[in-house]
Amino acid sequence: MRESEQRPVDAGGAMRLVERFLERLSDDPTGDPGEALALLVRELPAYGACLVEWPASGEPSMLAVAGLIQDVAPDERLLRFMRKALESPGVHSELLTGARPYCAAAHSVEGAPPLVLLTWLDPEALPECEALLRPLPGLVARFMKPSRPGAAGEPRRRPLIFPEGYVRGDSPSMTELYRQMEHLLQGDLPVLIVGETGVGKESVARTLHASSHRHAAPFVAVNCAAIPAELLEAEMFGIGKGVATGVTERPGKFQLAQGGTLFLDEIGDMPHELQAKLLRALQEKEIHPLGGSPQKVDLRVVAATNTDLQKKMETGSFRRDLYYRIAGFMLRVPTLAERRGHVPRLVEDFIRVFEKEAGKHLRGISLRALRALADYSWPGNVRELEHEVRRLVYLCPAGDVIDLPLLSERLRGPQPEAAAKSGDGAVAAECEDLSLEVNVGRLERQLITEALRRCSGNRTRAARLLGISRNGLAIKMERLGFGSGAN
Repeated sequence: MRESEQRPVDAGGAMRLVERFLERLSDDPTGDPGEALALLVRELPAYGACLVEWPASGEPSMLAVAGLIQDVAPDERLLRFMRKALESPGVHSELLTGARPYCAAAHSVEGAPPLVLLTWLDPEALPECEALLRPLPGLVARFMKPSRPGAAGEPRRRPLIFPEGYVRGDSPSMTELYRQMEHLLQGDLPVLIVGETGVGKESVARTLHASSHRHAAPFVAVNCAAIPAELLEAEMFGIGKGVATGVTERPGKFQLAQGGTLFLDEIGDMPHELQAKLLRALQEKEIHPLGGSPQKVDLRVVAATNTDLQKKMETGSFRRDLYYRIAGFMLRVPTLAERRGHVPRLVEDFIRVFEKEAGKHLRGISLRALRALADYSWPGNVRELEHEVRRLVYLCPAGDVIDLPLLSERLRGPQPEAAAKSGDGAVAAECEDLSLEVNVGRLERQLITEALRRCSGNRTRAARLLGISRNGLAIKMERLGFGSGAN
């Protein structure tokens, strides 16, 4: 708006504007002052306005905005004004200058963050409008719904309920994952779970379902990569009655998950021609069985993938509109290498499970075997660890302890004579098998050998060079079959 169009507000016009402002606040059952703020900007007229909750510590939070606003965080005069509002509850206002002059009006009460109304106006209109703007934050506060934790009407946070047999991790990465999941239990926001194969994406999906308001209804999983493209549509949407001779009516995964959660695993591998039909079903909440009548569905969709959907969208193999439909919130499940502290608890739990399956009792696992399991990189993640522990339980005689010699060779590391070739040459030049799990131990031995050579055998200096502790280096050297000559 041009400066020539700015006009002062007379007393009668100010009263009428306040009345209309109050009407907008009282008409809005959500307690959102956005419409009233838009009216204020339009009628003053102003360049822009925002309503901010400004706590004594932490970042201010924007409650409503209208028009064009300026960045006010670095404004020292505003910060001084806010300190005054925080220290002296009541009504405050001040005319301030910045990239564009504005009026700051605050309403504060004891024990609550002040509400601050910032309004950017023409310099000539500022003095006349200050009296009008001064009481507005207090009026807004009377109509705002409580936003404090535990306030009336706020839903109680549901606890996470984990599937039977799930081992909860306590690493920082898993703790952050659980924290994010807690915010997804109310409502039906679509969730996309990403992570490498074997990290436990389906367990995360089952936890979301069991912890949600839909927990009493079915959880139905479909692997989009395991079903042939020509059968996937019928598997998803079902088959109607009389579609062909000899074909009986059959419900699809959508009908089976009615009222509950539909888990679309490996959605990145869904055939492109079916993606459009899935998008339509999610948008309209209605499916079209093959040869049948349309049916309404009520469910939550949780999807998972181990592929990079961004790259698939760039190549055109995954629909961008479908991505934004399923990725209301994205959860990343960390790899097992990122939560190594989780390994001992998983091993303990897997041993108990597979003891029952094998019908035998073991005395447990040795410390050196457990250290080797915890030290391995696990490219196959939790699933690879589970298969390894299952194999160990079956191999170990009843009543014995699982010890290092029982572990797979890739976990025990290469034999000393095979590793003696290590030096400055590239690993790839010495290895016929380039798989990661086979060569991790060999690479570790090469690096340790070189570090010891540079440090004349001094383990403390070598550990510092490798970026690990001296005890960590000792454990690795024991596992990899080093001699005890280094000091």
